[in-house]
Order: sequence, then C-alpha cells, then structure tokens
Amino acid sequence: MNKDNTLFTKSMKKTHTIYMPDMLHYHNELLSAAFSLGGYKLDVVPEYEHFPKEMLSLINPSYCTCAMDIIGNLMAHLKNPDIDINRVAILEPQAGGACRAGNYYDLIIQCVKKSGYKIPVLSLNFTGAESHPGFKITPMMLFGAVAGVRQDTDSSSFRLPCQSCGGARSFEKAAPALSRGKHQYH
Repeated sequence: MNKDNTLFTKSMKKTHTIYMPDMLHYHNELLSAAFSLGGYKLDVVPEYEHFPKEMLSLINPSYCTCAMDIIGNLMAHLKNPDIDINRVAILEPQAGGACRAGNYYDLIIQCVKKSGYKIPVLSLNFTGAESHPGFKITPMMLFGAVAGVRQDTDSSSFRLPCQSCGGARSFEKAAPALSRGKHQYH
C-alpha cells in the first residue's frame, strides 16, 4: 500500500461515502447499485465548471487533459461545503498499464496529502494491489457491475479516448471544452 494513503477500515464501510470520478456517465447508476450490494455507498463526483486555484500547484501541468479534469473535479468536490470531509473516501479505477492513466491513483493520493486531507483513496483493480481491510469486491458486486455495464451499453453516449492517455471522455466534454475555456481556475 502507498505509505501516503489513509487506510479504509471496516468501520468506514458503514460511515463513509465513496466518491468516484465521473468517467462512465451511462454506467454510474449501475455501478452505484452494484456497490450497494456489497454494503457501500458510492456516489459520482459531478463535473464542476471551476477548479480550485491551488490545484495547479498539486499536479504537474504536463499531465493530460483527462488527468487535470479528474483531479480538478475531485479537489473541487472536496471543497464543497455539503460534503462531510471526515466521511469521504475516493475510488479510482486502476488498470495498471504503462499509460499515465495508470498513475492517477498515486497522483490522487499525493494531491489529497498535499491538500492536508486524510482521505482514503481506494483502487478498483482485479490484481489485489492496494488492498484495504474495509474494501473488498465481492462476487455479488462483481456480477452486479458486469451485468449492469453489459446491459446498459448505449450507442448514443459516444466516447472518445484521450489522445495523451487513452482515458475515455465524452467528445463534448473533453479537450474542446477545455480549449474553449469551459474550465476556469479561480
């Protein structure tokens, strides 16, 4: 486990909301339902129009648009006054490839630490890497997620890979929106 990460304990399973970046718009409700089968509360981080200014000091600007978008939305969400920061965990799917997207998990941990938060960052992977005593994918959760994603494939939600990292973002919300100045730092 990353030494800078906060451990997600068994007691946190009942008290914490796990927030996941909005990467699969059309599967989010199904994944939330699958996680509830395991006793977890999973919510999706909304897309924010403005990112915290200090985000620029947390992440190297050479990261791709997808990384900036994910980190910016997570950091903006953590600053939301409606969020109980003491009952939050973050979930990041981790494929483990050679792409920069494979480093998002560690990048999120570093951003959380630099911001002064003690928030567990969970890795959604199938290799058993970065395990936490309070977070286990059960067969029922896995079945629910696979069945939901398989049943909810929607051709109207066309998604393109990021040119830099291969991460999927909707065409309307990826680089063109950023280049038009949709996301502003304040």
